Amino acid sequence: MRKCYAEQILSGEKVREYRPFTDHWAVRLCEFDDPKEPDLVTGLKHYDRAHFFPYNKNWWLDVEITDIYLCTVNQDFIEDFESEVTAKVGDDIFIVSLGKVLGYDGIGDRRK
Repeated sequence: MRKCYAEQILSGEKVREYRPFTDHWAVRLCEFDDPKEPDLVTGLKHYDRAHFFPYNKNWWLDVEITDIYLCTVNQDFIEDFESEVTAKVGDDIFIVSLGKVLGYDGIGDRRK
């Protein structure tokens, strides 16, 4: 995650995080419990928190996850959220609703 986005979460300005529906994110966020159709998404996994950090790991931010949705982008979605996410009609994306900040280090002007 880029530090500017972490700072927006810390300030309360950013309340959602988006991830594309790719194999990478599907494995991490989806359940595939149908033995007859192993590629069929049967649900979403439950997570209580997200741990954000950059590649160099010189800061971190832990945030409560209040919900995760899988959404197919339509024109209404683009009109409502185009300032938050780059997507086009027909894209499948995960929307991660963020709650309170649980802990952080190396970002913001407050310290844990």
